[in-house]
Amino acid sequence: MASVANATPLPKKITVGTLFDEKKQEWQLELIAGQSGLENHYIVTPDINRPGLALARFTEVFLPERIQIIGSTELSYLNTLSLSDYTNSVRTLLELNPAAVVITKGLELNDTWVSEGNRLAVPIIRTPLDTTPFIHLLTSFLDYRLAPETHIHGDLV
Repeated sequence: MASVANATPLPKKITVGTLFDEKKQEWQLELIAGQSGLENHYIVTPDINRPGLALARFTEVFLPERIQIIGSTELSYLNTLSLSDYTNSVRTLLELNPAAVVITKGLELNDTWVSEGNRLAVPIIRTPLDTTPFIHLLTSFLDYRLAPETHIHGDLV
């Protein structure tokens, strides 16, 4: 007889490298920086984040376990800053050690992203997909891959 009294959902996680390898072709993913972080940065939640406030250097409630999505809004904001402030904003975000950063719409990045991503081993990935459709694809994939599972052992009689 199966017993569910002590059955607890098992937490799940995948590496950023697993996500990258499994979806590279379909989502046309390109690794921009942080290759050394692919296998030791884990995704533990299907929730994502648009880090506008972190780029403005408000980080009190930042959730680093979430994949950070950078679209044209975030880059437009950064492009209004001086080079020094732009660099400091990117550095602030990446020093929070997010699981990964994904740049949408094939947007071009300032060299700071590459140098800081490599220095801090934060995977920075680019896709040509538009931001909202990409977010839907990503969260759907992560919902499936990270869905809780419960293993129940039982006997057939």
